[in-house]
Amino acid sequence: MEDKTLVSVHMVTYNHEPFIREAIEGVLKQKTSFQYELLIGEDCSTDRTLEICKEYALKYPHIIKLHAREKNMGMVPNFYDLLLKCKGKYVAFCEGDDVWIDEYKLQKQVEFLEKNPDFSGACSKVKLIDENSNEHVNSKNFLKHLKTINESIDISLDYYLSRPYSEKELIFTPTLIVRKEVIPFDKLPNYSMFSDSVIRHHSLVKGSIKYFKDEMAAYRQHSGGITHTQHMTKHFLVIHELELLYKDLYESSTSEHLKEKIRKKIQSFQVIKILWEKKNLFIKIFKYCLMSLTLVIKKYSSFKFFFVNLKIWFYVNYPKVHKTLKRLFKR
Repeated sequence: MEDKTLVSVHMVTYNHEPFIREAIEGVLKQKTSFQYELLIGEDCSTDRTLEICKEYALKYPHIIKLHAREKNMGMVPNFYDLLLKCKGKYVAFCEGDDVWIDEYKLQKQVEFLEKNPDFSGACSKVKLIDENSNEHVNSKNFLKHLKTINESIDISLDYYLSRPYSEKELIFTPTLIVRKEVIPFDKLPNYSMFSDSVIRHHSLVKGSIKYFKDEMAAYRQHSGGITHTQHMTKHFLVIHELELLYKDLYESSTSEHLKEKIRKKIQSFQVIKILWEKKNLFIKIFKYCLMSLTLVIKKYSSFKFFFVNLKIWFYVNYPKVHKTLKRLFKR
């Protein structure tokens, strides 16, 4: 029998017992004129996540393909292995603690992509929720920093690279769907920190991503997620992988205009890495300030970016100094 699966929904999960039902239900509630599958990569959770996934897989065998790992693979290997198993022309993403809140999400996005073959994917406005699925207390502040766009737009790589350094991510993973053909399967194994960001950036090299102004998915912030401290201690690795990612983009791009923008991003990441070098403290602080100031003069919007990275470095390496500086700047 011919497989008519048009969309593969990619869901990785680990210790998401309080949220996994809502995540799965959000996918199952999708009203579409086409066939889709839900692939779940369950990474040996220590709670009841696997039990709940099995319950749904037995109830919806025609939709759900459960891949229960025999041993914990880790976030990125689990993500990549599940991606290889996706059969659809399109791949949509929803992690086990996020949720789709628009039952026509897939239908709207796929209809657009079928009519616009030059676009590599689609995303939408995102909602921030807490562990009880209510609007998060930081929602207004989150949207303020995100500078949410209230109209449907086309996100090109040029537009994406031109956004101010201080603005938060615009393309959130639970809202994203891409053509499977634009996913850089050969590049993904080179990264150990993130995969969704690699897909997002490389998709933009192949074509624009349509941004829908409607809230189609919710991104959850909760106590069981990656904590602020955990994120900060891994910050250097994140910067290192972002540098690697932009070097890949530089090689993939054919536009000299875009290459120049990408080169400036790479230069910024290289300046941040100065802080993490094993050199004399005062020398590297001086070097960092001098190099970052040089780039800020060329693009003032990067000031906050370099300042925040300096604060993160102090937070991780000199927490007492960080607290003192925080008190001083509050005055």
